Amino acid sequence: MPAFIFKNKYTVNVNIDRPPSQQDNLQDSQQDNLQDNPQDRAITLVLMTAIGVPLTKYTKFISALTEQGFTVVSADYPCCGENQPHISRGIDYGYQDLIDEFVPALLNSAKAMTPEHQILMLGHSIGAHIGSIYSALTDTPLIAVATGNIHYKNWQGLGRLNILRAAAAFEVLIRIFGYLPGYKVGFGRKEPKELMKDWCRTAWTGKFDFIKEFKSPVYKEAKANKGQGLYFNIIGDDFAPLASTQHLSELCARAKVVRVQLDPSLKGNQHSIWIKSPDSIVDSIIANLDFFNEAVADSKLD
Repeated sequence: MPAFIFKNKYTVNVNIDRPPSQQDNLQDSQQDNLQDNPQDRAITLVLMTAIGVPLTKYTKFISALTEQGFTVVSADYPCCGENQPHISRGIDYGYQDLIDEFVPALLNSAKAMTPEHQILMLGHSIGAHIGSIYSALTDTPLIAVATGNIHYKNWQGLGRLNILRAAAAFEVLIRIFGYLPGYKVGFGRKEPKELMKDWCRTAWTGKFDFIKEFKSPVYKEAKANKGQGLYFNIIGDDFAPLASTQHLSELCARAKVVRVQLDPSLKGNQHSIWIKSPDSIVDSIIANLDFFNEAVADSKLD
């Protein structure tokens, strides 16, 4: 299994899932036929998951994508899921570390394994926070699902109060344990201290000003020209209401927000239940892929 080293000490395993037709052709050593098969889109999606959700939970989503001709490159976050050792008081990282090391290494892995493909980031929840920041800095295209800026003002009524309560509770737990014991409060598993401190700062302020590049005059001058984000907001997602998705999408110079209605038979938290039955999301991604061609065309006109 391919892998890379994070922060000079932690191994991150990288997975690649290919379309069935590619698997068959690879086994038969008939690589020349790949481009002639309409089910091979020559697009690699680099999947970044929600916080505290192991990659194994995305099996149906990944399978649905590969069946539609996408290649998917993915990894659990450092020291999470299959990556050992797991988060503890002495193991820590934040958004900045993921921007500086995790995302570039994962993208480089995707480029090395699928050098002829278009590479798109695909983020769910916090994975799309990270992807939005990275796209704003590098113009790497992003597909974002069930996500939003978590500033409390993006909620109304009780939802606003719940965000404030969560941020306050997380800060207390982080001080006590040296990491967030998410399993105690129904929010992930063991989550890194600095990552969750960044999450809380955003909840209070709505800003990502803890990212060093955002403080640079160079970024402020280039801001209008970077970031390509295709955002899917799930109707009824109380963890990422429309206002929050729209707010996060503003990081990208070129952004589109698409609302998605899940199958009413899917019961549970709309923020994550879709990964168990992902067809609506996969269909919406396919229907809106032209956004990235339009973004490239617009950039040539600027």
